[in-house]
Formats: sequence, structure tokens, C-alpha cells
Amino acid sequence: MREDTASLLKAVIAQGKEYNLITQSIELPPLITKGDDFYAFFVPKTLPNFIANGTIEAEVVYLEHSETTDGSLLSGKIVLVEQADPGFDWIFNYNIGGLITAYGGPNSHMAIRASEFNLPASIGVGESLFNKLKFARLVRLDCATHQLTVLG
Repeated sequence: MREDTASLLKAVIAQGKEYNLITQSIELPPLITKGDDFYAFFVPKTLPNFIANGTIEAEVVYLEHSETTDGSLLSGKIVLVEQADPGFDWIFNYNIGGLITAYGGPNSHMAIRASEFNLPASIGVGESLFNKLKFARLVRLDCATHQLTVLG
């Protein structure tokens, strides 16, 4: 009986992994307004919301999930998170140098938190730019001139 259960669980896990790969390869538009949006769409360009007036040139750290990580990895770095939600509030405990999010607006949670700390941040840079920044090593975030520059 135990072997049957173990075999069944392994098969279900394998199938789940396969389904996950399929769903990860599907891209949908940020806003679905009609049925045709499922077949073809353009990702709209968005204008980032710059918070504070500071400038920072630093290494970037991309956080895919909101689990706490070693704070020494974040200190002085520009942290990249996709969503501007309260699940990432813990990052403010680690003296981060700046913040960039793919999604969110000037009234989003992370925009308000960055403003509270007078932290240079760019909220809602959009998918295209965010995906480029994820693979950067060094970024300049200049909130006064509203510029984000990949330096390396």
C-alpha cells in the first residue's frame, strides 16, 4: 500500500511540474479587455514613478519571492521586486540603497514606504525595463532626473 501511495505521489508531482512549465511559458497582457487579447497583444510602455530626489549607483539584487534573505546581501544595494506589495516590507530592515518594482503606482504600498524612508525608488517601471534590470549587475537610479541607467 505504501509503495502505491509513493508512486502515485511521484506521478502527481511530475505532472504538476509539467503543468507548471507550460503555465510559465504563457504570457498574458497586463489588462485583458476583449477575447482577442489572449491571442495577440502589445505590452504597453509605462512611465516609472520616481520617489524621493536621491541618486544611487549600486549593484542590484533581484528578489523573486518575499521570503527573508540574508540582510548583508541587501545592504546598500538596489533591490528589484516585481510587485509593490506589503510582503516585501522586511527589506526596509536591511539599509537598502534603492528600490525598483515592475508594477505599482505612486500610491502603491512600496511607493509610500520608500517615501517614508526618503529612499530613491522607481515604482512601476514596466515588464520590459524590469526584465532588463533583472540581469544587470550595476544600475544608476537618478530620481531627480527620472533616469534609470544600466551601467554593467
